[in-house]
Amino acid sequence: MNNVERLKSVDIILKEISFISLPEKMKLLLPVYLLDKERFYYEIAKWVTDDPIILSDLTPLNLPETPDEMKDYFELSDREKRSVTNAFWQQPIVFEYINKVQFVKNKNKTSLQWLQQCLTWVPKEDFSRVTILKEKIKQYKEVIGGE
Repeated sequence: MNNVERLKSVDIILKEISFISLPEKMKLLLPVYLLDKERFYYEIAKWVTDDPIILSDLTPLNLPETPDEMKDYFELSDREKRSVTNAFWQQPIVFEYINKVQFVKNKNKTSLQWLQQCLTWVPKEDFSRVTILKEKIKQYKEVIGGE
């Protein structure tokens, strides 16, 4: 199959699946991946930038409110912090706070990495999608920088 035939095949596949749900699209895009990987990744980046649900899911999370117990801990000297017992860390409010903070940091970091990857798949000429991705990346960097 020459390049022209290959690209025509990709266009036919993409037109046929344009109205199918995202999970089904992913399955049906396998031939596109095999024929034209660059186009395949670009299609994925287009879904990210064009789907309002995906975009709203890619909003940075803020850290949870710090409970008084943790505020008190942060005010301790290094020496006093070393003497804190395991019972402190096992308090439900402290344990839940630490888990939520870790979840938020991990989610924000992986979402930022995903957006950065998507940006590499979008041609610079596609200014609107590049702008959307750069704005989302900026939002994440602002939140992550404050963590």
